[in-house]
Amino acid sequence: MPRKNEFGIQGQIQGQPLIYMLSVIIMALILIYGYNAVNELLEKQEFVSILKFETYIQSEFEKISRQYGSTKIINLNVPAGYNEICFIDLSAPVNPALSAGSSDAHPIIHQSWELGNQKNIFLVKKITEKLISAGTIKIESPYYFCLDTSNGMARIKITGGGDHTIVAPG
Repeated sequence: MPRKNEFGIQGQIQGQPLIYMLSVIIMALILIYGYNAVNELLEKQEFVSILKFETYIQSEFEKISRQYGSTKIINLNVPAGYNEICFIDLSAPVNPALSAGSSDAHPIIHQSWELGNQKNIFLVKKITEKLISAGTIKIESPYYFCLDTSNGMARIKITGGGDHTIVAPG
């Protein structure tokens, strides 16, 4: 039988509060681990989605570029979260309409074009985030165009030019 102290209270520690605290700590650790695992899985899924998109577009552009005069309309399934896709003709002079301060401003695309970066397709969220190279592409003046992809789709027309691909909105 437990002994009583001078205040008349038994000196034995109750086990239930300790078990409850331990249960809460274990539950919190499980939730944190699960949250981190789900976030990591979503990041990998986004990476794979972008990689598939990049591979698909490069493959289509390469195939059509060798078929001089052939035209094809393709519907692009743009990875989730991107609002716009932009195409530029790197062999043309830089268009100042893309610089900061214009209504069509995409300063990162403008800077990339000015510096001679070999990326000619840009996926845009709030700012330009993903740059893709799809071989030599030609676009009529103003030598670039952007398409809204808020619905996850973009339609373009590609035409083979022998050693390049001619790209236009579809």
